[in-house]
Amino acid sequence: NRTGGLQRLGYPTMNESCDLPGGAGYQDFERGSIYWTPTLNRGYTLIGGIKSKWSATGKEWGALGYPVSDEYYSAGRMVQDFERGSILYYDTGSYAILSMVGYGGFAHLGIPKQDTICGLRGDGCYQELEKGTIYWTQANGAQAVIGGIQAKWSATGKEWGSLGYPTSSEYYNGHAITQDYEYGSIHYTNSGNSYYTSSKMGYVNFSYLGNPRQDTQCGIRNNGCYQIFERGY
Repeated sequence: NRTGGLQRLGYPTMNESCDLPGGAGYQDFERGSIYWTPTLNRGYTLIGGIKSKWSATGKEWGALGYPVSDEYYSAGRMVQDFERGSILYYDTGSYAILSMVGYGGFAHLGIPKQDTICGLRGDGCYQELEKGTIYWTQANGAQAVIGGIQAKWSATGKEWGSLGYPTSSEYYNGHAITQDYEYGSIHYTNSGNSYYTSSKMGYVNFSYLGNPRQDTQCGIRNNGCYQIFERGY
């Protein structure tokens, strides 16, 4: 009745069943379902595209778990929250976002282009959005990679490459826009070029040399490395 009763959900198509994991119960109706959990002692409604997406993730057995809210409208889309994430419904489709991705802090990057994907190196996860991608690891949390820095990182091999995962957001270092990674940094200069610096180069101690003019180059004599900057090497 709280959800809209017969007019919204239609007639029940089964009796209530309470044999789900964790002692939860559910009942299907012509146009949706209601799931109840003893933890919240409250039923929540699943309908339409959000229900279809949740079913595709594996329902209560999947990555999202049980619903913990009804649908609600927020910032131009319908949202429903679950134990371990949310589903966002747009005209372009429904997208599952796991809570560790922290989409609320990156909503300025636009609409998701896919569900959260996990199983990357070191059990990492990522979420592709209109204007960038969020990467998450247990050690580094959620970090967004965008624009020219994202293009350069992709060229290095992303999380499998020489830089590893991002460990910071972008910031201005006095010379260029910089983003730190597990094994180095990427610097986006005023000229619109991006260069990466391996952490072994200790760039923070040599920033007075200006912006890099190339990526770190290794494989010289005795496995050495070098990098050219505006005012030196």
